[in-house]
Amino acid sequence: MLQALQRDPELSGLVPRAHGGRCGDVPRLSQRNWAASMGEILAMARRLSTRATLLLPHLLADPRPVALHEAAAGGLTELAAAGLGDSLLRLVNAGLQRADPVPRLLQHGDLWPGNVLWHQGTWRLLDFEIFGRIQVPLYDVCHFVRTCWSLREHGSEEPTAWVDRVLWDARDAQPC
Repeated sequence: MLQALQRDPELSGLVPRAHGGRCGDVPRLSQRNWAASMGEILAMARRLSTRATLLLPHLLADPRPVALHEAAAGGLTELAAAGLGDSLLRLVNAGLQRADPVPRLLQHGDLWPGNVLWHQGTWRLLDFEIFGRIQVPLYDVCHFVRTCWSLREHGSEEPTAWVDRVLWDARDAQPC
């Protein structure tokens, strides 16, 4: 699978040939640079997901679209256990139930800052060990945004965990 992605002219620059490696400390970014970098990385991940689904359709678990309310049920249970309020959970669940099923897309599955590398003027994705196991569109976006809050500059009084920011009554709660 990884060799097929590396051979594709559109994806070869996004999927480097790498065997092991380490990432150094990631500098804190201003809100503007943080948002711009996230936008670039997520656009790249979307290109990868869309193209890989076309190149490797045999990896799709099921040709039928994904019902989001079914796919998100476990995640909503985890958010409830973490303390997210019932009213917000009901709103999210109602929205998911109203959503039409969406076509499956192969997802990186572990998209977080430690699996993204800036190299020679472009972002590259690393660690394709579980690529394609998750096929719910936007999974990578949610996972990446959830894990990227720690890269943003913040005051010492602000919570750093994503779920704590969701529950916090301040400017980051709404975007979270």
